[in-house]
Amino acid sequence: MSQTQTNSPPRDGAVAQATTMGLRFLLVLGLLGTAAWLASGIRRVEPGAWAVISRFGQIDRDQGPGLLLSWPAPFESVVLTPGPAQQISQTVAGLDLQNGAAPAKGIDHRRDGGYVLSGDSGVAHVTASVVYAVNDARAWYVMRDRVAPALDRLTTSAILEACARRRLDGVLVAHLESGNGQSVLAVVDTEAQHQRETLRQEVATLIDHGVHQLGLGITISRVDLVVSLPTSARAAFANVIAAESTAATDIAQARTTAERMVQEARTVADTMHAEAQSRAREVVAKARVATTALSTALDERDPTKRNILIERLWHERVEALLRKAGRMVAIDPHAPPMALPGR
Repeated sequence: MSQTQTNSPPRDGAVAQATTMGLRFLLVLGLLGTAAWLASGIRRVEPGAWAVISRFGQIDRDQGPGLLLSWPAPFESVVLTPGPAQQISQTVAGLDLQNGAAPAKGIDHRRDGGYVLSGDSGVAHVTASVVYAVNDARAWYVMRDRVAPALDRLTTSAILEACARRRLDGVLVAHLESGNGQSVLAVVDTEAQHQRETLRQEVATLIDHGVHQLGLGITISRVDLVVSLPTSARAAFANVIAAESTAATDIAQARTTAERMVQEARTVADTMHAEAQSRAREVVAKARVATTALSTALDERDPTKRNILIERLWHERVEALLRKAGRMVAIDPHAPPMALPGR
């Protein structure tokens, strides 16, 4: 009995000491857990990202790249979103006629796009992708699950609307153009060329307008369209283009031949005109030489000298004329009529 009572106090002291150490250890663990819990609200937002902070499920604020201080969960939650500098690309699935499934046997559909109608009932095959950036992190966070399907529907609707406003030539090049900007049959429509150049911008504008109306918190950076002819229509268009190419070659050859003939005709006309002018100048010069003496005589003011000059000139010309005659018959103007040989 005396021995048991002697050992009891040391045993109680050991238990108390162990309890104290355990409480201290739990306190240290609690302090470390509290520190770790408080430190969980401190994080770094990487460049190109954006942070949306929600407090008790309600969006409280948003912050750009840098050090972020927030209350730890469950008081506040932090969601990282793409920043305005980050470009996100999305392929439009609304134009996929097969919805990603393999095409049925005997059907010439593509899996990577669909067909649209132009304003003149032409058919074109279109694939599209949209590049956008988040400009409102709060709105994007709220609509994040609806952005992709909404953007898909908006892009499909915009492409259908933009193509319906144009003829087929305003969507893609459906006619052969020659190097000088002329088609085989007519001059290429500059309006159609302008419509092809503005097709992507018009689609992007329509999509951006719908995005702002829905409040998706994004802005459209670029729309990439690949427009081509349907596979089943390629052979027909190839034949048309081949015929237009042949016609263009024939027309070019005909124009070359016509131009050569025009040049030759102009050369002959210029030669004839030059020869006619030369002959005319020669005849005029001879006429002037032949009439110089008579003109000089007629210009004489003195009547006596003028008569003498004219008479001398007459005798000279008559003498030269008579020398050329082989036979001469003189007839008295006052003699009676007589018959002369000849007809």
